[in-house]
Parts: sequence; structure tokens; C-alpha cells
Amino acid sequence: MVLVFKLGVALVAANHGRSLHRARLSGHLPNLTLYEPPLLASLRELTIEPVKGSTSGDPGVGKTELACTLAEARFGEEAAIVRIDMSELQERHTVRVEERERVDYTWTVLVTQDTEIEALLGRLTDEIRSGSNGSLVGLYVYGSLVTGDFDKDRSDIDLLAVVDSDVDGETFDRLDRMHARFVEEHPAWEDRIEVAYVPASALWNFRTRTDQIAVISPGEPFHLKAAGKDWLINWYMVSEVGVTLHGPPPRVMIPEIPQSEFMEAVREQAEAWKEWVFKMRTPGAQSYAVLTLCRALYAHTHGRQASKRQAALWAQAYLPQWAPLIEQISLWLSEDQDEGTGDAAGLRETVRFVHDIAGRITGTGESAGPGASG
Repeated sequence: MVLVFKLGVALVAANHGRSLHRARLSGHLPNLTLYEPPLLASLRELTIEPVKGSTSGDPGVGKTELACTLAEARFGEEAAIVRIDMSELQERHTVRVEERERVDYTWTVLVTQDTEIEALLGRLTDEIRSGSNGSLVGLYVYGSLVTGDFDKDRSDIDLLAVVDSDVDGETFDRLDRMHARFVEEHPAWEDRIEVAYVPASALWNFRTRTDQIAVISPGEPFHLKAAGKDWLINWYMVSEVGVTLHGPPPRVMIPEIPQSEFMEAVREQAEAWKEWVFKMRTPGAQSYAVLTLCRALYAHTHGRQASKRQAALWAQAYLPQWAPLIEQISLWLSEDQDEGTGDAAGLRETVRFVHDIAGRITGTGESAGPGASG
């Protein structure tokens, strides 16, 4: 039996697959490639004959036709095919081999069932590819749009754009103008698109050196900033849950980050927040601090990241003494309040919260309950 996974990929049986594949490559199907699928281990548990190789290529080049040919040659009939349609749940991609034998990936990704968001991501991808002046290597979406709790009216869209050179000079100016134009055309997304443009070499060597990256994020204009190991949590999240909009899978671009290293980064960030929190003088900044520490405590406890909303709901139950503050923060966000001015009382309570949570994460024991003096 020949299995066909309708992900733009046809999985084919072993011996005939290799010989017929080579024969077809010499004919009218030059875009097909053969590789060993990682699904083999699970497929061996099926009662049908295990699959050994697979073909991939552009739509219409003959992947399914090849599978039918293999089925007829191996089992005597084209009907000896099992189709598993996952096209609406997984990434669909095509692979093009150019004359210089470099593989160029073009991806169409179903990130959400919301057609408006899908269209927006498509437009962003096109704009970033054009604005980066041909230097875009990979583009990945992560954050709440991927992990859950995305609110189309409030949430940000988080993107990592990997480029093959520094973002400076003309490229920086082109991207700056592109982002300004994008907001003019999509005003509902003003201050809600966050993109980090990172040179591929900087991303691959982020542990050992600091490089300039270009960033646009809520509350900040497009600007250059230094980035190194302090961005490990971001790169870990992209590697773990990032969805590809353009280019190869994220783990091709990001070196392996063990969970233990992620956990250590969470502890280091929690320690740093004990100083950063004193700068959080507005309600919006205080909300960000509280939710960030909720996520850090969740990650410290469970070994994985959660969305802000998921972490806040969990923290309210886990730390009932802080539930009123977390609930107040969540309500403030849900009511779409203005950033606000200085809030001395809110800052004091936020400082206590951050120091308590950071102490729990780092093991320093510097905890203080709500309303404690200090």
C-alpha cells in the first residue's frame, strides 16, 4: 500500500520509489526530490507495508501521479493508495531547485482559520520580502497567534525576519518606510506589529557575540539595537513553536537551544526584573511587568512557556494572595485603557509582586506579600 500525505507531499514505497523517482527526474518532472520522512517510526506501527521514501515538489508536477504509478507497479492497481489529508492543519510548501542547485523555499501557511489575519500575514510577508531588498532568508510568526489566546482587536503579531546581511543604510530606510506605509493602510494594526530583523550569522552565533539587529515593536519606532544571548528566550520560542511564512523551518536558522538553557535564561531574566521594575511607572508598563513575571513563574514551574493570559489565569489560582492584582491588571488590559500617567501606588505594588515572583524563581527568598511595607 502506498501512503499519500496531502501536504503537497506523496510518500512512496521503497525500491520502486527510488528507481522510478530517478527515471521520472530524467524526464518531465525535474522538480521532484526524494528524502527520508521522520514519520517512518510511527508508520511502522501500521499493518500496511512501511513507507521508505517520499517526493515533494511544486503543485501539479506529478507527485500524486508518481504515487499512483508506484502503487500500480508494486501492487497491481492505482487504488492501492491511502490518502491522509492534513493540508488544512499543517504547513504546505513547495520546493524549487534553481540552476545553481540552491534550494529556495516558498511557503503557504495556514496559521489561523481567520481569513483576515491570513491575508494580513500574506501582505506582511510580501512587504517584508520587498522591503528587505532581496536579503530575506526566513520569516517566522510566533507568540499568541501561534500558541493561543490571540485577540484580533488587541494582540500583537510577533515576527522574526532572518536576513543575509546587516539591516542598515538603504535597506533600513526601505523597511522603515514600508512599516510606516503599512500602518497607514492598516490603522487598526498601529503599534501592534513587532518584527525583529536579524542577520543570519548573528542569529546562529547569538550565544558568543552581540550584533546589531533592527526592531519595530509596540511603543517604539523602527530602530537598531544590540542583541545577543539576552534574546535567547525569544529564539527558543521561535524554534519551538514558530510557524514559517518564508524560508526553511526555524530550526534550520536557529542553533539548538536545550530546555535547560531556556530555564536558566528565565531565571536570569527574573533576576534582572528586580531592577527593571522601578522604571515601570505607568499602568501599561506595570501591566507588562506583572504579566511577564506570571509567564516566567509558569515557565519555571512547568518547563515551558505560556501565553500571557494563560499564565495570568494560572498564577491567580497558584498565588491567591496576588490574585486581586493580577485580576486588576487583566481587567485594565481588557478595557483597552490608555497608557496613563505615573501611578506611584501601582508601582509600589508592582515592585512587591516582581520581587516576590523573582525570589521564587531564583531561590533568593526575597518575597513580600501584597501591601507589605518597603
